[in-house]
Amino acid sequence: MSGSPQLKQPNLRFPALRIDQTGKRTLYAFAIDGKVLSKVAAVSRVRRDEELSLEGYQRPEVLSHIREIREYLESDDPMLPNAIVVAFDDSVYYEEAVGEGTDGSTGEHGYLLIPEPDRVHGRKPGWIVDGQQRIAAIRAADIEAFPVFAIGFIARNDEDQREQFILVNATKPLPKGLIYELLPVTDTRLPSRLARRQFPAALMERLNFDEDSPFKGLIQTPTSPNGVVKDNSVLKMLENSLSDGVLY
Repeated sequence: MSGSPQLKQPNLRFPALRIDQTGKRTLYAFAIDGKVLSKVAAVSRVRRDEELSLEGYQRPEVLSHIREIREYLESDDPMLPNAIVVAFDDSVYYEEAVGEGTDGSTGEHGYLLIPEPDRVHGRKPGWIVDGQQRIAAIRAADIEAFPVFAIGFIARNDEDQREQFILVNATKPLPKGLIYELLPVTDTRLPSRLARRQFPAALMERLNFDEDSPFKGLIQTPTSPNGVVKDNSVLKMLENSLSDGVLY
């Protein structure tokens, strides 16, 4: 057994394949009804707390996109082959399948046990890292059920989730402003094109949120939508200054 809950409580039990990567990280591949997944996994929205520190990482739902997926799911022959990526807290655990042999080269068969949401201190034990629009569409669709593949991992902390979110979405169409706003609070190896923008993004954050900044609240970002100067314009100005201007 890979772990066990501190308190006995009702669990949802899913056949799963455990895959160890690099000897340090473990993934769990399993199938789950998308409507059930929305009940055990929440979405961590990007926002600023009262002290203007960044929290969360997910963009707002794109209603037009969700509507299109929903209409497709309600059609005659829908299919969603891509896996949903889910981060779990340590209340979720894996149980080896007794008597089922495996050579360990590709993974180990067992069961993933997910506590029922209402028994986890009133909150859900998982967060959707990738696939929130698909899950929202499944939740809203006029269908009885829709099984999906899911890849789960036990998150060490919020930074762990944020890191995976950036890496998963770095090659997908995603609002650039959201990526730029997450860069200053990400301590992981990033693709070179994002790494180059990490320091300028940190400067832009200071300009927009420091109390003594003349730009305070004036830069338009996902968490500061009322700004009057687009974040990308400020970011390019800072990049140019760092390479060829006064900040250099």
